[in-house]
Amino acid sequence: MRVLLPEGWAPAIGYANGIEVEAGRIIFVAGQVGWDAQQKFHSEEIPPQFDQALSNILAVLAEAGAGPEHICRITAFCCDKPAYMASRRELGPIWRKHMGTHYPAMSMIFVSDLLDNPGKIELEATAVVPRRSLPGSGNSLPTHPFIVRAAPRVTLVVARARNGVIGADNRLPWHLPEDLRHFRDLTMGHTIVMGRRTWESIGRALPGRRSIVISQADAQRFPGAECAPSLEDALALAAQPAPVAVARAIEGAGIAAAAGSPAEESSEVFVIGGAQLFQAALPLAGRAVVTEIDRDYEGDTRFDALDPCEWSIFARTEHLAASGMPYSIVDYRRIPTVASARSGPA
Repeated sequence: MRVLLPEGWAPAIGYANGIEVEAGRIIFVAGQVGWDAQQKFHSEEIPPQFDQALSNILAVLAEAGAGPEHICRITAFCCDKPAYMASRRELGPIWRKHMGTHYPAMSMIFVSDLLDNPGKIELEATAVVPRRSLPGSGNSLPTHPFIVRAAPRVTLVVARARNGVIGADNRLPWHLPEDLRHFRDLTMGHTIVMGRRTWESIGRALPGRRSIVISQADAQRFPGAECAPSLEDALALAAQPAPVAVARAIEGAGIAAAAGSPAEESSEVFVIGGAQLFQAALPLAGRAVVTEIDRDYEGDTRFDALDPCEWSIFARTEHLAASGMPYSIVDYRRIPTVASARSGPA
């Protein structure tokens, strides 16, 4: 798939103006309302119905071996515009739970009523599973530099002391050059998302990475970075191709562009702080790379240990810094749930 954005148009936030799709299997999903597998509604409110309708769409797609990344168009029908407008803040997290930061071409249509009462919203989808090669030729289909892949994985990157402290006066309370090198190697060539105070503590755009700062301030305050007013907008922006100047700067450093590069093998957005942003991003994250420092520190910001009922250790390495400080780098992965595995309507 390729996002279509005419030259001079402002980036679409939360949707795509158009999608170009290569040849492949086409899957048409009929209108799905907010009832469960037994066609029972459990709520008359729009957010839970929207949640269920998206889950139903993904269950149908799973029957065809497809996923959310293959959706190229969604049309939404709603019979209660005031309720929908009042629920928009709740709908964003629900969308990301199912779709990540994949935003296909979308239309929103308000109608007088829906057939199935007490349904208030109905979603219809079209998906295309691309062919991997031309028939009989063994040759890969041509690609475009702006490829829409699976929704980027949200990964938290944080260093925490034994007592949970991650900062003091907007600075790290320790000096650990080895961990700074680890952070550079982990995030190089990717998109990093941060809050305004984290930007101020760093003081500049980090080379070889696409930086997005969450702030209501003018983007000119963050030279070399992009600006988004919320985490939702930042993740939507990260799913779009990087601006030409940013992509050239990254590629000039010999790194694959953080968004839309044909050399990119994976799509991952790293949330790097501060504490409030970690808290907001935690429910969306599927991975957390935590540097666990085996000492206590005084500080004013904390990051609590991850819940072992929700997170498992994928990899752990023990280290001893040149200064004699012991620390570990732990790669956590979220434990899949029935909903995230998309086994069917909840």
